[in-house]
Amino acid sequence: MTPLYVFAFAAAAFAFGHTCINDWEAKEVGRNFGLLVSNYSNTLAESILAPGFTDQTDSVITLIDSAAEPQVPLALGSLTFPSKAAFMALSSQQPSVPFQVVNTWHTCTEVSVPLLTWNPLI
Repeated sequence: MTPLYVFAFAAAAFAFGHTCINDWEAKEVGRNFGLLVSNYSNTLAESILAPGFTDQTDSVITLIDSAAEPQVPLALGSLTFPSKAAFMALSSQQPSVPFQVVNTWHTCTEVSVPLLTWNPLI
């Protein structure tokens, strides 16, 4: 089975109470996002997602747009989930996805987390 890389991206600095996150905080954001993907629950999402959470992930848009169900395609670069509630609603309907965090990169305010999965459901 061919591995698939999915890039998760999060804006996170203000969640830690300052304007620039450090390496440990970036890894914590990646770890928490990974927990949402691999072991989703509404309780977990409520505990780690900010009230104003949004998500823009082109790799997820590509997966959604390639789904078998008829739908209106999302344009790359648009919001994948415009709210925490939208993320939670769709995530609660999806199976868990096993993956490996490949690395974590960050700026002062954003974190990028490439995930590697061999999940046949994706």
